Amino acid sequence: MALASGSVAFLVVARIEDKAILAERLDKGTSETEKKAIKATLLALLERASYLKYAGWKEQRQCSGAFDGSVYALADEHGDCIVGVGLRGGLYPYPPRVAWDLLKQFADAVRQQELDLGEAKPGALSLPLKKDMHNIMRNYSEPGDQDSVTQVQQKVDGVKTLMHDNVRKILETHTTIDNLQDKSADMNKAAVMFVQQSSSLKRQMQIRNLKVKAAMVISVAALGAYALLPFFGS
Repeated sequence: MALASGSVAFLVVARIEDKAILAERLDKGTSETEKKAIKATLLALLERASYLKYAGWKEQRQCSGAFDGSVYALADEHGDCIVGVGLRGGLYPYPPRVAWDLLKQFADAVRQQELDLGEAKPGALSLPLKKDMHNIMRNYSEPGDQDSVTQVQQKVDGVKTLMHDNVRKILETHTTIDNLQDKSADMNKAAVMFVQQSSSLKRQMQIRNLKVKAAMVISVAALGAYALLPFFGS
């Protein structure tokens, strides 16, 4: 068995209606057993696409044990054909995001051919897409090279998360400060009202005391006048 030379084992353009293969490319390291497993999975995906029949359909399916990997398929904008890729799995599975990026690039290459895919003969795209398929298989053979975008995106997402946390904390702190300011304002109002009420109560007590003193003075004067009244009468 030949040794696998990369993660991308198989590329294909196939018509959905009659399952015709318009173009395909196999990695040189792919064995006959692996080819059969990949094509069996591809056929199952074509059956699925034929049943669903809608543009932009995409699906990924694991292959049998003969091929430790999976096949990804993506339908074109008209739902006439699919582009597919067979990817080796192994200890480190191929990143799905990179797989879909690969198929989008492959679909763009097919679209640029400006060929009526519904009427094209089997193998009609093999020669026109030969260079594109070669470049795609070479460029995506090591997903880590392409997945550097993912690493950058993860760092960006990490920074965004940190920024969101910081903004949340600032907002929470601002809310706490606002609450403290509101409570302080309420306490200040309560203190002002207490002082006002205390002053009012103090004035009331002073007036009451004056009234009591005046009443006592009047009472004493009245008693004194009453006690002296007999003397004035004689």
